[in-house]
Amino acid sequence: MSTSGQKRMYQTRRKTVDNSEYYKMLGLNRDASENDIKKAYKKMAFKYHPDRPEGDADKFKEISQAYEVLSDPDKRRIYDQYGEEGLNGGGPSPGGAGPGGNPFAGAAGFQDPFDLFAQMFGGAAGGRARYAGQEQALRRTPDVTYAMPVTLEQLYKGFTQKVKHVRDKKCSSCDGFGAHRFDPCTRCDGSGIVVETRQMGYTLFQQQSPCPACKGEGYKIPKDAVCKACHGKGYTKESDVLTVDIPPGTEGYHTITYPGMASERVQHQTGDVVITLVPSPSSSSSHFASRLSADLVLDQTITLAQALCGFTFPLKHLDGNSYQVEGNDKTAVVRPGDIWVIKGMGMPMLHNSNKTSSGKYGDVYVRFNVSFPKALSAIPENDRLKIKDTIAETLPAEEQDDEKKVEGSEEEKTSDGNSKSIIQSVKDWFNTKSKPADDGDAVAADTTKEQPKAPPREKRRPPMKVHTLYAQRLNGTESEVLKKRIKNEERRAKEREANYKRGGRGPGDGGNAAQCHQQ
Repeated sequence: MSTSGQKRMYQTRRKTVDNSEYYKMLGLNRDASENDIKKAYKKMAFKYHPDRPEGDADKFKEISQAYEVLSDPDKRRIYDQYGEEGLNGGGPSPGGAGPGGNPFAGAAGFQDPFDLFAQMFGGAAGGRARYAGQEQALRRTPDVTYAMPVTLEQLYKGFTQKVKHVRDKKCSSCDGFGAHRFDPCTRCDGSGIVVETRQMGYTLFQQQSPCPACKGEGYKIPKDAVCKACHGKGYTKESDVLTVDIPPGTEGYHTITYPGMASERVQHQTGDVVITLVPSPSSSSSHFASRLSADLVLDQTITLAQALCGFTFPLKHLDGNSYQVEGNDKTAVVRPGDIWVIKGMGMPMLHNSNKTSSGKYGDVYVRFNVSFPKALSAIPENDRLKIKDTIAETLPAEEQDDEKKVEGSEEEKTSDGNSKSIIQSVKDWFNTKSKPADDGDAVAADTTKEQPKAPPREKRRPPMKVHTLYAQRLNGTESEVLKKRIKNEERRAKEREANYKRGGRGPGDGGNAAQCHQQ
């Protein structure tokens, strides 16, 4: 037979498949039962869990993948026949799959290893429910909120405070599991679920329910395996001291967050500690009506004489000093609702970037209220004299000359139908009220007689030096803009307070917040 005519025969070889690696990871034989696979996984996963000192994250992930494949009959069959390549979609197309069919596509979509561990070990190990209808456990521990009462003086000056914080810390002996060994439940074979079959007539009903023996956990903790350090709780109490640094000018309801300082739990991200600065009244800050960022609003009531003749009132400032406040314009009349400003005496300003003091200060806005007397006779004598002198000083010279002419040319009229000039009547009223009663029979005191000496006064301490602050009036436009600003800020302040009391983090969970314990 010629070479060209020979038929060449080719023999194809099947590629060797490694389908024993997953069994080796779990220490199993290829004929291992489903129960053997589950027991082996629990033992290995608990040993190599990353939360344990001898844990290995990569090993833990490989063990979880091996268990997920071998515990699923379909995936196990594919793995036994085609190996890991078949799970990844690289195996041959079996008959009946059709052209281009790939029965392995998506077969290796592995579950999160921590979710798999949580499903196996249940809530005590920080996992989630495994049976229908039970909610998934939280993956983050709750935040811990504290309320720190602060006064306006403290926010003005800034302060540092130590806060004692007690939290649950994962037990270092058992790594938060509460035990050193878990045994699968013999009644449910570690599934945590029992299936009850009932017959009603010719119909069979199956119902799944949590295993009563292990309470749905799928495992039991032997008495000799309970952690003695934490008594099976998985955590111990730990006391920390938090340092709270508040720069001058910080606003009320500001929150300070300490990440990862809440209580710890296995398989949970640790929550935060949030401290909220809650404004509280004080003797020095009570007369300040509201705060506008770095500006302060002061409500001040003055008398009619002060409104007409110039005002002066004391002010105990947040810096601890006492001041005397005067108007820069003595001739200006203060009307009810007028707003004057004291420059540079407000709260310290903060840098927006790093919340540190900028060295600048806001202003103090004085919102006036005038107290009117019920009758002219109710005006104190000193105030009457002030008003009289102010009228005399501010009266134009021409009007004073005209008045003198009228007084010299006209006869003063009596009460029988005639009247005096208006200005003269006001002067007479003030003169009458300011003069002492005239007693015609009184004899002048003999000033030649030696008067008794007054007892010597005790030596008094010299009065403290009081600094004077000058306020200036805002014009109409500035005053209206500021009134709207005050109204809006007071509304926002009420909203912040209401939000805090409701428990919203506005900015910090406050409704259920505990009081800070100073260290």
